[in-house]
Amino acid sequence: MRIIWIPWPEAEAGEFIERSDQWNEVSAKTFTIITYDPTTPHEALVGLRKGSIYMRGHGMPGNPSVTTRGKALHISASIDRLIEMGLEKDFTGTIKFYSCYSAVDSVVKMRSESKMVPKLKLGRLQFGQKVVTREVDKGIFEGSRDCLARRGAAYFRSQGFHHCVYQGYPGPLSGRMELKTDEELATGHYRKHCLQIDFNAGAPVSRSGIESVGRRASKDRVNF
Repeated sequence: MRIIWIPWPEAEAGEFIERSDQWNEVSAKTFTIITYDPTTPHEALVGLRKGSIYMRGHGMPGNPSVTTRGKALHISASIDRLIEMGLEKDFTGTIKFYSCYSAVDSVVKMRSESKMVPKLKLGRLQFGQKVVTREVDKGIFEGSRDCLARRGAAYFRSQGFHHCVYQGYPGPLSGRMELKTDEELATGHYRKHCLQIDFNAGAPVSRSGIESVGRRASKDRVNF
C-alpha cells in the first residue's frame, strides 16, 4: 500500500490534497491520501505492516518543521499525529520524508556542535540475556541543525519504530508528477523529480543542465 500522509486537517490541507490527487490521476500506481482527523484512526493505517508512507509538507534545509500556506508543524508533531491515526510500531515499510531539502542539513550547521549535545535516554532494550541502553543526541529534537529526515527518523525510532526504512531528498521536489525527460514525454510516464543542489560559499545553488530537470526523485533518495 502507498500512503500519502498530510498532517493537517482536511480544511487546512487543500494544497497537498490537490497535489496528491494529481498523483492518482496521472500515475499507474494508487495512493491512499490521509489527512489528520483527531476523532478516529484511519482504517488504512491500523494494522498496516508493509508499504510506503509519503510524509508531505514544504521543507527547508535544517528546518525541523513542515509547512503549508503559512502553517508550520514540527516534524515530531506530524509523526505524533500519524501514530494517533493508527500507525503501529511493527510497521516494516518505508517512511519517505517527501519535503524539499529533507536530506539537507542547515547551511550554517557546525559539526563540532555534536560534541556538546547532551544524550537522551531511550530506555532499556532486552536482547535475550543482554540488556542495552539506547541513547540518541538530544540535539536531534532541540537546537539541532540536522536535516528533517534525520530528525524524523530519530524521533520515529524513539517511539519504537525500529523496523522501517527512512528516506529523505537532497533538493527541491516536484509537488506534482511531471513529464520532463524525452523518454517520459514519449511514453507518458509521469514521475516525481528532485532538483540536485550544490553548496557554494555556504549557500545552496541549483545545478544547471539536464540534471536539474531530468533527475527522478527515486534516484536521489538518501537513507537514514
